[in-house]
Amino acid sequence: MAAAYLCFADVDGVYRRHIKSKVDFINVHLGLGFPIPLMMLNQSDILSGRDIGCVIGNFVITNLASWAMIFALSLLVMSCVARMTGQVPDDVCLPQPITGTPPRIETSWLSDSTLDQGQQRMFGRREKVANPPRAGPDEATSATASQRSSIVSKDPVPVSQLWHFWMSNFPLIASSLAIFVIGAPVAVATNDDRVLDGCVLWFVWVLTLRLQRALKASQVCTDLSRLKNTMVTLMNPVLFTTLFMTAYTRAKAGAYGYGSIDKVLRDFSGGTPLYVLWTSVATGKPLSDGRSPWFGAGDAALSVLECGILIWGFKLYECQRQLFSLAGFLTIILAMAAAAGNVFLSVLGGKLVGLNAPAALAFAARSTTLALAKPAMEALGGNLGVNAALVVSNGILGQLCYPFVLDKLGVRREDRFSRSSVNISDSDGRVSRLSLKPLLRTAQKDLPSGDDPFTISAGITVGINGAAMGVSYLYETRSRAAPYAALAMTVSGVMTVVFTTVEPFKSAVLGLAS
Repeated sequence: MAAAYLCFADVDGVYRRHIKSKVDFINVHLGLGFPIPLMMLNQSDILSGRDIGCVIGNFVITNLASWAMIFALSLLVMSCVARMTGQVPDDVCLPQPITGTPPRIETSWLSDSTLDQGQQRMFGRREKVANPPRAGPDEATSATASQRSSIVSKDPVPVSQLWHFWMSNFPLIASSLAIFVIGAPVAVATNDDRVLDGCVLWFVWVLTLRLQRALKASQVCTDLSRLKNTMVTLMNPVLFTTLFMTAYTRAKAGAYGYGSIDKVLRDFSGGTPLYVLWTSVATGKPLSDGRSPWFGAGDAALSVLECGILIWGFKLYECQRQLFSLAGFLTIILAMAAAAGNVFLSVLGGKLVGLNAPAALAFAARSTTLALAKPAMEALGGNLGVNAALVVSNGILGQLCYPFVLDKLGVRREDRFSRSSVNISDSDGRVSRLSLKPLLRTAQKDLPSGDDPFTISAGITVGINGAAMGVSYLYETRSRAAPYAALAMTVSGVMTVVFTTVEPFKSAVLGLAS
């Protein structure tokens, strides 16, 4: 996209008019695929009590060490760079009130980054915009008065409460009706539950999203903001979708009779990615490694999740100024180093706590996406069930902590309207950091990319440890740390696959687990 923009100036306009809304929609619903690996765990995949304790212990140790060390190292590196290249912004703490008449804008950039509006892009293209003739004060006053009178004279359009309820809850109502109008009849007529499973999965996902947003916008516990934020955070859509869909598949197996849980889970997800099926059809070659051609509702959800890297590629295009900078280069270096540490040290930790080789090898790809973790586990012979549980649990725990930790750090968010509309939590975080001004003065400097070391370091840490769910959360909350998180996650994931599939790194990892 960046190369195309260099050649054709209209590429950015086409992207924002026709592609960006679809990218944002998919990004919001990427989490639909995360519950699938957990709900697919069967009785045969359950470890013994001792092994479960060892997995939990190593999970806690590796997470605490990885999150703390990566953030500390990133903050140290970015602060040193900021000392050499940056300066402390004057408005680092509190928003400044806007006074006087705003100046006329003489120039406008051809395209502004979503997370960097109003600043110069990496590619210095710009064009002059001719100022339209300005109307006199009398003309403007009369025009405003006439507009107000015309608005007041119009009668309000009556809208019934039923219609308002229907329109405001249409996605939820439509998804629930689809279960009975489409899913159930098709299942009865064809003896195939895939459409029904898909309708139920989509309804549960939409329901959990709506419940979380409704709780966030409600007047419940308005006087206890901390309690309300905790409740909203615990209403995690991925967590509740996992619980509801696990209950759905077990209830369905109970209705079909004893011992049918294996068939229900196989029908829900055959485990073969969509691209593998398309490749087999296009080339005319049969599936290898005993893979099933069955494509269930769970496989469709995982296919949405596997689009994540492509979607974040578009998101990275929106943030070129941050990425094509010294901060972006340092993010790549730190992500490569963190990937090496996570792969080798996590496996070594699993062996030291007493895990067998497959379970210890499952930790080699604990901090990457499911799409990249699967080939890593197949190359090493790691436990796929344990690895899936680690990856998803990592993401869920991260989403539970992000609202509190990121606000405390004062990580910046995109200014959607103006300089004066700074997020309150962002301002509070800045105040808490300025209270330690003698110690953290250097860390408050901005790098040439326009972001401070706290924001960049938080993005790197979330991208490496939180992987897909962390990056999706940052983009959904319009955090300025999102591009660094996406870049760090991509580099870390690719290097994880390299360290687990390419010699001599693969042999070294296997040697640590044996």
